[in-house]
Amino acid sequence: MFQYASIYSVGRINGLRLVMSSSFNLRNIFANLVESTNSFRPCLYYTKLFERDPYQFESAITSLPNDTDYLVEGFLQSWRYFEPFKTEIHRQFTFKKHVANMAKFSLETALDSFRRTRNPTIPIRTYVGIHVRRGDYAKLLLSRSVGINLPTSTYFHTAKNYFRSLYPSPVFVVCSDDIAWCENNIGTDDAVFIRGNTPEVDLAILASLNHTITSFGTFTFWAAWLANGTTVYPKTIVDENFGDRRDIYLRDHVYPTWIPL
Repeated sequence: MFQYASIYSVGRINGLRLVMSSSFNLRNIFANLVESTNSFRPCLYYTKLFERDPYQFESAITSLPNDTDYLVEGFLQSWRYFEPFKTEIHRQFTFKKHVANMAKFSLETALDSFRRTRNPTIPIRTYVGIHVRRGDYAKLLLSRSVGINLPTSTYFHTAKNYFRSLYPSPVFVVCSDDIAWCENNIGTDDAVFIRGNTPEVDLAILASLNHTITSFGTFTFWAAWLANGTTVYPKTIVDENFGDRRDIYLRDHVYPTWIPL
């Protein structure tokens, strides 16, 4: 998603039209993407552009003379590439009907069960998504010191209390690759746990909610960015072991309106 949004925006800045491969996997998820084709012909000669860091905004990539072919390599995981076209990107990342319908059914099923255990006189007006990424990151980060810290249960409880202070009786909707950990560590009476979905359905659920509590990774970024509400992130997610990349991450990857907790 970062690559699509960033390259689309680079094209718009330079007066170029983005065309994507018909096999591009996002075509199965989102409804309003640019046109696709199978008739790509690779350039014989081109200038290769690299990013210095996956999270770093490279201004040189946004200004391309039109008399040269370029190959841009990298992850382009900075909001700064597509900020001028964020309204267009939001529209293009509209979920296809089958994904949206599965997300609605999954969420309503979980909420129906939740409502049966809740005082019916308490109205639900605010839904806060919680994305908890553990799985692969938990194994990686416990095995080495890379400057990235998994958000702790304390962070999630602090974040929940923050939203409780802003909104009366919010409901927290949890999506994770480790639901068992979530139930054991951040389960509360006002939390709903989502199970058994594909990643795109979980993303559609989180994007449909009012606000977001993030963890780490690009999935959590897009869940919050698409929801477009109040978003919090763990202020200790990167530390001094991340070196100079810490400033890059906080400046170019973390969205500027998000709140550190």
